[in-house]
Amino acid sequence: KGLRPDEYKVVEKYLQEKDPSATFRRIYDSFFDKSPEIFPAERFDIEFVSNSNPGTWWNCMRKYGTVPTELIELLSKLYKCPPGTAAIERIFSLFAIIQTKTRNRLAQKRLDKLAFVNRYLRSMEANDASKMNDNEHLTLSSIIIPTVQVEEVAEFEELYDGEDMPESDDEILSD
Repeated sequence: KGLRPDEYKVVEKYLQEKDPSATFRRIYDSFFDKSPEIFPAERFDIEFVSNSNPGTWWNCMRKYGTVPTELIELLSKLYKCPPGTAAIERIFSLFAIIQTKTRNRLAQKRLDKLAFVNRYLRSMEANDASKMNDNEHLTLSSIIIPTVQVEEVAEFEELYDGEDMPESDDEILSD
């Protein structure tokens, strides 16, 4: 207290170097106080907050440059984590399928790539199967094709006597 702004920044920089948690504590306090120096007021707008997810909100804070990039990256990754265990179990199951006891010398990078390709191919197969199911309902018996009997054509020609035949369907409907 009682420091000029330039002195305050020097002290703050010194504390950050000695204790990085001080930066996070300052941001934590500023967040709950909705401090406009760090968090612009428009980011707390009800409409903006309700229409964006937390990861997007923190990524928007990156452009202001008031929150450390490391914190934003940490929080962005945190909000991308699945909330339940089912998704995590599927991921580990997929890795277990790819990296078996006989195929255990795979580097982590290659294992990640194989898992990604496997998941992509499975999703493409599911997408193709879904399209096939959508097309199953379209059969010849479900398509209604109007049939015209010869007698109906003769009646129609007699009705118009062959002279004033309508040129289009619109003329028939307007009568």
